[in-house]
Amino acid sequence: MMVAQLEELVQELQKRPVPGKRVIAWVGDKETLYQHIPKEMTTELALSHLPIDQKDILNEKKLQKALQTELNKALQKCYSQLSAQGILLVLDAELLARYRIGLQPFYDYFVGDRTMTILIISSAKINIDANLRGYFTLDEGSVLSYFKPLLAQNDHIVAAADADADEGEAT
Repeated sequence: MMVAQLEELVQELQKRPVPGKRVIAWVGDKETLYQHIPKEMTTELALSHLPIDQKDILNEKKLQKALQTELNKALQKCYSQLSAQGILLVLDAELLARYRIGLQPFYDYFVGDRTMTILIISSAKINIDANLRGYFTLDEGSVLSYFKPLLAQNDHIVAAADADADEGEAT
């Protein structure tokens, strides 16, 4: 999906409910996304701020379960607070990939004809000190490759870099 297509979809959603359930992955930063969608339509959900009991942090399975439970609660709360069409921006979406939490909670508790979810996936490059490179490898595309098969359609991935390309074509 190109940025212009996302803008059109959001404009349509502003006017009326749009049939279907949409979870979209935005590869870029939140500030750039806000250049293309109206801030007044959005609710932000920071996964790293979900209340997780400290005793669950030490056990990976318990942490995964706790994160899933708190995500479900947060999604239900976000949906219940909507008065019109809305967009949920999921910050720290990398945590979903890290703890292998699929997208089903978004389909179950939030997305619908009046709503859509945008997962914000950082496109920032990580610089690894040369002395550390021999100790581990970093797959910068792993988060996006986790989400690709989970999204309803392959075209539900929007790269912020495409916005620059769109602007370049318009000039």
